[in-house]
Amino acid sequence: MRSVLILSGFSVVILILALAIGDHHVSIAQILAVLTDSPAADAQSIQIIRDIRLPRVILGFLVGASLATAGMIAQSVLRNPLAEPGLIGVNAGAALAAVIVIVRFEVPPTHLLSWLAFAGALTMSLAIYALSWNSGSSSLRIILMGVSGILCGGPVSSVEEPLAKDDGELCLCLDPFPRRPFPLLGRVVKNEI
Repeated sequence: MRSVLILSGFSVVILILALAIGDHHVSIAQILAVLTDSPAADAQSIQIIRDIRLPRVILGFLVGASLATAGMIAQSVLRNPLAEPGLIGVNAGAALAAVIVIVRFEVPPTHLLSWLAFAGALTMSLAIYALSWNSGSSSLRIILMGVSGILCGGPVSSVEEPLAKDDGELCLCLDPFPRRPFPLLGRVVKNEI
């Protein structure tokens, strides 16, 4: 309980410092005046804090908390302290879905892009879990299927070395290991786990 209070206090201090530090320095007294809606707050500080810094700080805090939660869930489910969502193919599924939408539509619907990337991540997660199921699922099989999902989805969605054609299109490099020998990959795949 004590560590939770210490971390919470540290988070509040960091949030207040993030509101104070920038191109235009705002004092702690002005920050508190703006946040408490005091008449002592000047118009410039109100605009800087409320319109620019506060939304960015809150969004950054929430995104960081979401990433920490995702990592914690992956580590506890897979019983591996090094596990993270990118290891089990979630990032590759999201990137693949986003690239398909961007390439498919001449003007991609930006308001739908994040939702479609989320659907791609969810689809890849479910596919990896289904493919790793063999009368039960183990964390080792999930991690290995996740790595194979990265090897399948990642190269398609990444632009390794964009080469512009005459008409301005980009060529995608589909080779995930352009400088690594494939016999090593074949030896790893042949071993049964």
